[in-house]
Amino acid sequence: MYLKKSINILLMLYVTSLIVFTQPTNVVYANLIGVVLAIIYFIYRLLCKNFTIYWTKLLLFYMAFLVITIFSTFWSDNFDLSLEQVSLNIKVFIILFIISNILIELKNIFYVFYGILLGVFVNYLVFFNIYHPSYETWLWVRFMGTTANPNVLAIISIFSIFATIMVIYLGRIKNNIILFILYINIIMSIYMIILSASKKGILFGALLVLGYIFSLVKDKKQFIKLSLGLLIISLFVYFYIDTSLLVDKIDLVSQRFEKLITALSGQGHEQSSEERIRFIKEGFLLGSDTPIFGHGINTFRMYFGLYAHNNYIELFFDLGLIGLFLYYGMYFVILKNVLNIEDAFLKYMILLFSFILLLMDIALVSYYFKLGLIMLITIYEISNTYNLKKLNDISIKK
Repeated sequence: MYLKKSINILLMLYVTSLIVFTQPTNVVYANLIGVVLAIIYFIYRLLCKNFTIYWTKLLLFYMAFLVITIFSTFWSDNFDLSLEQVSLNIKVFIILFIISNILIELKNIFYVFYGILLGVFVNYLVFFNIYHPSYETWLWVRFMGTTANPNVLAIISIFSIFATIMVIYLGRIKNNIILFILYINIIMSIYMIILSASKKGILFGALLVLGYIFSLVKDKKQFIKLSLGLLIISLFVYFYIDTSLLVDKIDLVSQRFEKLITALSGQGHEQSSEERIRFIKEGFLLGSDTPIFGHGINTFRMYFGLYAHNNYIELFFDLGLIGLFLYYGMYFVILKNVLNIEDAFLKYMILLFSFILLLMDIALVSYYFKLGLIMLITIYEISNTYNLKKLNDISIKK
């Protein structure tokens, strides 16, 4: 029992560490927590004499994806760059494998969500100057907190909103005080997104929040609670938070969207947007030279000097259609399970969140984003647990 509790706490802390310890100077702490988690889980398995290895379909797809990345080093246009990325992908797979087995065996998906909520809470402390990191937490006028990039903070804040919704619903939270605290987290997560001035964060965060509110229209009692909670919290924000800063950030986001629109229409210039559009066009054209196997993992950087800012283009360029199919096969597995969920609200929210993740990949390279992949295996386990047809994991006993 003690070891189970230790594993749950370590899982939560590891997820938190992926948000809090992201700088080159402190990432070692996240790695250390991950190692301790793996060791304690291994000891737990030995003491329980459980030698079952759980292979989910999602894990098998990522393993197949890993295999193609390894083989791509043989035809890579830059062996060193590819080998560097393969090493990272292997580490990511090991992490996913361990966490997936933990989630299956201990049924502790809530601790993934708790870890996200705790990590985002630390960023609240940073913003309000309660916690003072030794590194820069602003990129010019965009808040990035403990993360390495404002866009990453925005994405994690979206994860926080989804995690809050899942904790409320799956935890069957009825206590009004706890509900109020969780609603505060939704508001604060939105606030973090605005402070980050991230276009993708604003767009997809709004989609998730509006989708959640829309889903509650039929549940009048819950909708009234949410509306009252949001009203009270909004009044608190208005009176006790620097609204001029909020207005400035909203104006900044508005300007960034205007520049994006003018760049897309060809009526203006915006370096970031134009660069990403060029990456999509030229990346697709050069990737079409070797459409089946690609140029080798991580070689997009050799040709363009940066990553693609687009997971679809980067995978197509690096690994061709095979790599693209194997990676997004994970979403197919999730979709297949989700469509068999009896609970209408749960089915709706997971489909909405999965759709948002797919849309975010248009402006994000995610195939080695640890926290994003952990979210994938978590929603897979939710969909598997509530699956009407009880699509069981493949278990290999050794």
